[in-house]
Amino acid sequence: MRRIISLVPSLTETLCDLGLQAEIVGCTNFCVHPSSIRKSALSVGGTKDADIEKILALQPTHVLVNDEENPRELRSALSECARQQGFQLVETFPISIEESIEMVETLGRVFQCEENSKAWAAQTRKILAECRAQRPQISIPYAYLIWRNPWMVAGNQTYISMMLAEIGWQNVIETSRDPRERYPCIEPQSELLNQAQVFLFSSEPFPFRQRHLEEFCGLSESRAIALKINGEELSWFGTRTQKGLQYLLNFQKMYANKSETFLNISHNN
Repeated sequence: MRRIISLVPSLTETLCDLGLQAEIVGCTNFCVHPSSIRKSALSVGGTKDADIEKILALQPTHVLVNDEENPRELRSALSECARQQGFQLVETFPISIEESIEMVETLGRVFQCEENSKAWAAQTRKILAECRAQRPQISIPYAYLIWRNPWMVAGNQTYISMMLAEIGWQNVIETSRDPRERYPCIEPQSELLNQAQVFLFSSEPFPFRQRHLEEFCGLSESRAIALKINGEELSWFGTRTQKGLQYLLNFQKMYANKSETFLNISHNN
């Protein structure tokens, strides 16, 4: 019997979607999908500060981590524990949508549930093709806000940016792929933001409210409009990729229509 511990919320959700919930013995405080996981698996702490003693006490056969979600020190410590105790450390770091799909297929092979993973992958690639077919001829430049005090954005080398690229949106914030540099701080008055047509304010990790949009736009010299967007759908990889792509298809249609209920602020200086 496998004893799986997942230290990444989107991976926990993915395993459950593949039919493996009964084999998950531990997860993080932030693993909230499906809601029943909080009752069926024990918490081993957060994604950044998971308790290694609790992890080892659960006698795992597999521990799943991610290069961005889990600190290097934690991953290194678990790698050493894996060598000593004989469990498998499954490391992930998907950035592109295709990498996310391939990761789900890999998990299907690792956990012998390939029928489920292949069926999911086939359907997801169909939705991905639909997104690409409906891209506008001219890219829509944007900046994606994820935090306040300080203001932080998701750069173009993030999974979030790769998702939006599938519907023809172009991130104006360019960074390296280094996890330490991909979410830079930015001032509202930055000239980089003048290139943006839209400011996207994520629902997570910072829960932006209308007053925060108004605050940022009041400080910025950009003429971009400000919109709220579902951060969970855009930042969770794994099986959530399929739902995220479908969400973006609907988002693109609403943006194209520019309905009054969809546009939160039209910011003009």
